[in-house]
Amino acid sequence: MQNLTVVPVNKDMDKFMILIGHRRFAAAKQASLKKVPCVIMEGLSKREQITIMLEENIQRSDLTILEEAESFQMMMELGETVESLAEKSGFSESTIRHRIKIAELDKEILKKQLNNEDYQLSLTDFYELEKVDDVEVRNKIFASAHDKGDLKIRVDAFLREQKEDKIFKKCKTVFSKFGIKENANISPWDSKYDRIFSAVLNNDNLADDIKKTISNLQDVKSVFYTRSYSFIYIMKNAKKKTLSEEEKKKKELQKNRKSLLQLQRVKQKKRHDFITGTFAKSKLKESDKKYILEESFRICIEGQGIGFSKNKIASYIYEKSPWEIDETDKDKVLDLELYLIMLMFADFNMQINDGTYMAIVEWNSEYIKSKADEIRDVYEIICKYGYEIDDEELQLLNGTHELYNKEEE
Repeated sequence: MQNLTVVPVNKDMDKFMILIGHRRFAAAKQASLKKVPCVIMEGLSKREQITIMLEENIQRSDLTILEEAESFQMMMELGETVESLAEKSGFSESTIRHRIKIAELDKEILKKQLNNEDYQLSLTDFYELEKVDDVEVRNKIFASAHDKGDLKIRVDAFLREQKEDKIFKKCKTVFSKFGIKENANISPWDSKYDRIFSAVLNNDNLADDIKKTISNLQDVKSVFYTRSYSFIYIMKNAKKKTLSEEEKKKKELQKNRKSLLQLQRVKQKKRHDFITGTFAKSKLKESDKKYILEESFRICIEGQGIGFSKNKIASYIYEKSPWEIDETDKDKVLDLELYLIMLMFADFNMQINDGTYMAIVEWNSEYIKSKADEIRDVYEIICKYGYEIDDEELQLLNGTHELYNKEEE
């Protein structure tokens, strides 16, 4: 048997503590051995003793992710560096950094989720959590997610909101330099205002684009900005000028159609955020999952949607263009439950981001009931699970919004 490494517990040298060889000692006891060979190390400080024990411990192949993480964390607290740990343990520096990030998580939450059969956690899931810098937010996401697919959705939703807030903050700085104020109390599709500029808050260079837009304006006295969900708008009071009645009507219809399309985009964004956020986080009964799966499938086959694929679902979830989706994004779709994938695809088919195919307004601002009915089917599902449809949204769907052209009725 290989020697155990021990240190004396007292000056009498009649009691010893094992530093290296705990498993060998346990095996010797099981074999009823009375004596085992030992190497006695003297003069070690408590810190040195703990360091030796931890170095031995992290070499074990049967350690859990949590045990590895705690061992590395303790050694860091004893003064080790990532570089020195990599040299002593044989683990790569990146692996050690990942484990230390795991050790930062709340231990009770970590133990609970590691024992959660629904989770089936892998190291990749922990790497996803690392994308969130704030440990408290990380713990909150980790505690509330009910499986790995949900964890990914929650992390992505937080990062998306964080990015949008960061970009919005930069835009506000630009507006401030030009003396332009925010008006959060108006509707960006109100016909009393002209829209100068609009964009989704997902472009890192958006502040520069806004700066260029404002710089080209001759007068900014009546200009203001507003934010609605993930969109930012630069608006101004509508100018009054003399137009013929026909010109007035044509302009009004064009403006109304543009406003209605933008309103539809805002509401589809609201649906998307609910489905990928609140709804995806919900724990549902099997009967509910069956209902959603069947209804979503019906919507897809009865409507005039597009072909089903991982790429399209990933495009919907991560709000990217199909050509921006990589293989990792597509593979993560398979972690989601089928009922959720099917609902996402049903709502994807109701989108107008890639054109105006599912627009519920004609070129002349008339209401298209057939397409509104298709979209309403998605609403019927999500409203059963907590989605709150607002009055303006209802008017848009029912064709009663004031911007619709009702002359033909």
